[in-house]
Amino acid sequence: MLGVMVRKRRFAAGAAFAISVVSLTPFTAHAAALEVTLSTGTDPGGLGLLGLRAVAPVVSQDSTVSEYSYDFGDGTTLTCDETAQPPLPAQCQPSMTDTTALLDASHVYAHPGVYLVKITVKDADGESAGASATFTTAGSAYTPYGPTRLLDTRKGTGVAKAAPVAAGGVVRLKIAGNGSIPGNVTAVVLNVTAVSPTRNGLVSVYPDGKARPGVSNLNYNAGQTIANSVIVPVVDGSVDLANTSGGSVELVADVMGYFSQTAASGYTPLTPARVLDTRYGTGVARGALPAGKTLSLTVAGADKGRLPATGVKAVVLNLTVADATGNGFLAAYPDGKGGTDTSNVNFRAGDVRAANVVVPVGADGKIDIVNGGGTGSAQVIADVEGYYSASGANSYVPFAPTRVIDTRANGGDYGQCVLLDQAQLPGVPENVTAVIANMTVTETQSSGWLAEVPATETTGTGPAPANFGCTELDPTTSDLNWAGAGVTVANLDVAQPATDGQMAFYINDSHGNPPELIVDVFGYFGQNDIPDRI
Repeated sequence: MLGVMVRKRRFAAGAAFAISVVSLTPFTAHAAALEVTLSTGTDPGGLGLLGLRAVAPVVSQDSTVSEYSYDFGDGTTLTCDETAQPPLPAQCQPSMTDTTALLDASHVYAHPGVYLVKITVKDADGESAGASATFTTAGSAYTPYGPTRLLDTRKGTGVAKAAPVAAGGVVRLKIAGNGSIPGNVTAVVLNVTAVSPTRNGLVSVYPDGKARPGVSNLNYNAGQTIANSVIVPVVDGSVDLANTSGGSVELVADVMGYFSQTAASGYTPLTPARVLDTRYGTGVARGALPAGKTLSLTVAGADKGRLPATGVKAVVLNLTVADATGNGFLAAYPDGKGGTDTSNVNFRAGDVRAANVVVPVGADGKIDIVNGGGTGSAQVIADVEGYYSASGANSYVPFAPTRVIDTRANGGDYGQCVLLDQAQLPGVPENVTAVIANMTVTETQSSGWLAEVPATETTGTGPAPANFGCTELDPTTSDLNWAGAGVTVANLDVAQPATDGQMAFYINDSHGNPPELIVDVFGYFGQNDIPDRI
């Protein structure tokens, strides 16, 4: 449960006033607009796991506040009216912590996230004033799971009967209580695959019962089999998968882990580094992975020791297949627990295809990667982006899906890289260490690749300024690959900003004609009072 407490005081008729928002359990503070500040506190009200206290301080004793109205940002409102006949609403109670305050107003959130709290104050003379503050709840910790298949519309797994999802159709997928996933799950990591679509389209994955967001997670063409990972909040124990297409599509979803506000693992981001490349013998012996074969990659102590030798529960990788000689898929598992009943990245002969994966790490510090489902070999590449462990300091906080970059809006003339300033993200505090972004390229002119890298000494969001040296970024890893013209493809990225909050999306197009770029953001990792770790 997430709590809010709002203290009210007196103010002068018609005067402006400030509101300070205080967490009832510790979380990192940041400044908000309209003279609203955030700071830490304790839980005197016993509101549950997390709480917020918004304080409207005394400005003058010339006029008495008669009514406070609250909009807590989750569809819930509250009015505390001193002139009303008792009893007052249960959330309006005499202050327990401040004798100068008149009343405390409390609220319990149902789900973690970022909320805009609005307060309107009215005095006895009928004058009113308002202010708002963005409140970020404590985050959720991660538990690796499986991987396990939860949904396969071809076989009736996770649905009432086997059937493709019709045009405009929505699948409600149960998460809480599915297998050993607990009832208090707050978000889930899924690998979602579109199979045998009859027309071009896209898939959006979002909390059950919420409005479908205006962003996408997975794009597909008719006849294509393609996958992408998602990190999606769980509401009422379920998530929804919507087929936004004029045709039908089979949908498959494999769970890789989940988040909850209980003791588990925190996230540690790393500067992206290549830990596996079968083309050059990086991480394993040189040579393509044959069909039906498995390679084992040692994660513990990898990346020149930047990955700990012990304690890594799961690793975040960008997994890429190249030079495939036939159709197939790659599947990543904890070492010794492999199989071919789930998948991470699907490919055709000649493809270069990437997928972000979160792989549970075996007790021996290794993971396995299987080339399954086909007859051809493939080169396998993996770039590490971070890991989960008991000592990880960063927890996950979702926010409303938001489109922050769309180069189609400015004619697509952006050169070699596009910048994103952390300040443009909705409700993200200064302590953010990684941003959950879905990157999509479309209208490609030739083959190429994209890498998200921290960018320093830049300002703003959009095309890089003329004096910004895109070529100086020189990334040695990649996040998204495409082969040829006319491609639309997406990939999830746990994007790491520079210390000044800047990120650059670096485009390497083989013919110097960069595609259109779309970036949607869904949440972040930060030091937001992670639950006690195991």
